[in-house]
Amino acid sequence: MKLTRTDIANLAAAAQRQDNLIPRTDSLSAKTRREAMARLLRAGVAEEVAVADEALGWRKEAQAPIGLRITAAGLAALEPRDVPGETPQREMPRPTKRATKREIVIALLAREEGARIGELIA
Repeated sequence: MKLTRTDIANLAAAAQRQDNLIPRTDSLSAKTRREAMARLLRAGVAEEVAVADEALGWRKEAQAPIGLRITAAGLAALEPRDVPGETPQREMPRPTKRATKREIVIALLAREEGARIGELIA
């Protein structure tokens, strides 16, 4: 299941917290919050837990707030993954600048022993 930007932001916020709880996003409508909660639970990247602080509750069950906590799968979803067939940019060697004929001739002539005509026309 592909996670949305909102899902990733919620998981990242939880990963930075000591208790790994996903903070409730009050900027979202109640319907959108419920959909986000359901999506995270279906994907297995979050689990429901009882919370003491109502501000961390995403829903209520028997008047007790229920929050979401990131799972190990959620933490793994935040880690960068290698895409098959794609080489990471940092591991690619820098392309070397190819010397022009003029630069080669000048380098040959600048040598202490100089250059022979055969080396210059090769």
